[in-house]
Amino acid sequence: MAENLKVLARLILESVDTIDRSCTERGLLFPGLDEPFSPSSEAARNLPGVGDAINVVVAAASQLIAETRNPVASLASTALGWTSSTCMAVAEEGHIPEILREAGPQGLHVNDIAEINGMNPRRLSHIMRHLATIHIFNETSPDVYSHNLLSSRIDTGKKSADLLKDSNGKHEGTDGIAAFVATFPDDAGKSGLYIPDVMTDPKVAFSPHPHECALQKAFNLPAINYFQWIDTPQQSRRMRRIGMVMHGVSQIYPPDFMLKGFDFGSLKDGATVVDVGGGVGSVTLGLARQFPKINFVVHDLPNQLSQAEKFWTENYPEAYRSGRVKFVAHNFFEPYPEAIRAPDVFLVRMVIHDWSDLYAEKILVQLRQAAGPRTRLVFVDHILRHTCAAPASSSQVVGYDNVMPVPAPLLKNMGAATILTHQFGMIMTCMQNGEERTLENWQVLLKRSGWIVKEIKNTESTGTFHPHIICECDSAESA
Repeated sequence: MAENLKVLARLILESVDTIDRSCTERGLLFPGLDEPFSPSSEAARNLPGVGDAINVVVAAASQLIAETRNPVASLASTALGWTSSTCMAVAEEGHIPEILREAGPQGLHVNDIAEINGMNPRRLSHIMRHLATIHIFNETSPDVYSHNLLSSRIDTGKKSADLLKDSNGKHEGTDGIAAFVATFPDDAGKSGLYIPDVMTDPKVAFSPHPHECALQKAFNLPAINYFQWIDTPQQSRRMRRIGMVMHGVSQIYPPDFMLKGFDFGSLKDGATVVDVGGGVGSVTLGLARQFPKINFVVHDLPNQLSQAEKFWTENYPEAYRSGRVKFVAHNFFEPYPEAIRAPDVFLVRMVIHDWSDLYAEKILVQLRQAAGPRTRLVFVDHILRHTCAAPASSSQVVGYDNVMPVPAPLLKNMGAATILTHQFGMIMTCMQNGEERTLENWQVLLKRSGWIVKEIKNTESTGTFHPHIICECDSAESA
C-alpha cells in the first residue's frame, strides 16, 4: 500500500515538472491561485502536454487523498458536499464577487459586505470562511476577503448597486459562469436531494418521463417537465438565467474544442449546418467566425431563442444581419420544416443528455427523417468511461482509443479529472430523467433510431469531455 502512495506522489511531481518545463520554454507563468483571473494568464493551461499533466495531477491527488485520509472523514466530507455549493450560491446571490471587485485588491470586511447586500454578517462570515477554506476567495486578515483566481470568475462585471436594485437580468451579456454557479445549487441541487426518494418510489422509480423525476418532488410541481416549468411567468428569472448556463459551461473547455473534432473545413462553400436545440447559438458563434463560407441555422423553442438577437448583435452582428446565421423556432420532437431539412450537418451539442432513451429516440428519429442521403449527424456530448478496462467492442469504433495512456494505479477513466461528466449526468437525472451515456449506451440508442456511429474524434485527452460522435444514416434501416 505504501508503494501506491509513492507512485501517486511521483506522478504528481512528474506532472508538475512537465507543466513547469512547458511554461518555462515558452516564457509563460502558470496562473497563481491568489491573483484574479486574466485571459492572458490562462494560455498556459492550453499549452501542448499541459492538459494531460493537469489531468494526472487532479486524478492522482484525489486518489492520494482517498488512500491516506481517514475513511470516515472522507465519507463525511463527501456527504457534506452540499455545503460548498450552498455557500457558493449565497455569494452569487448576494453579489459578493461584484462587491469585492469594486472594493479593490485590499478586500472588504464581512461587516461591510453585509452592510451593502443586507445579509446577516455573522452567518456570512462562516460562509465566506468556508469558501476561502476551499480556495474560493482569499481571507487576507480576519474576516476581510478579497478576490482570487476562482472567485473572480463568478464576477459578472456589473455594478453591485444595479444588481441590488434588480438582478433579473444579471447573467445576460456575461460569460455565463455566474449563471451556472447560481443554477446548479438551486434548480439541480434542490432537486438532487430527492433522487433517493425517486429511486425508492415504485410509482416513478423506472419512469422515463421528464415530469416524473426528482424535480417535481423538490418543487412540488404538477406533471410538467423542467423546460415547461421555467417557461411559466413565475419562473421568468430562471428562464433568463438558463439561457446563459450552457454558455458558461462551455468555459470549462479549451476555447478551440469545437475545432478539434469534426472537420467543418471539409464542407463545401455554402454548406448548411443546423445547430439543433442551439439556444442563443453560442457554439455556432465560434464556428461562424472560423468558417465564413458556411451557413448556419440555429433552431430551438421560441423562449430559448428570445435572447439570440441580442447575443448576436453584441458578438457578431454582420453574420446575423447578412442572413448567414438564421434562427428557426422549432420543437425537435416534431417533423422538421423544409427550411431545415437535408442539411450537410445536424450539430447536436449537449441536447440528448437531457432526455431518457424513450424521448432521445424520438428526437433522433425526427432527425433521421429530416436527413438527406449525405447528411451527417455530429454529437458534441460526453461519453462516460468505465473506471475499469473498457469492453473490447469499444475499440472497434474508430477513434475511441485515441486517448492519453492512463498510468497505474489511476482509475481507467482518470477519476477526479473526469468527475464533472458524472456530476452533469446526475443533474440530468434529477431534473429530466435524462443521463450521460457510455459508448455502449450511445450505440444501442442510435441503432434503434436509424443511425450508426462512424467515428469518434476526441477533443481532449481523456476522451470524456465533448468528443465529437460522427454518425451517418444506417442504410440497413428504413427512415
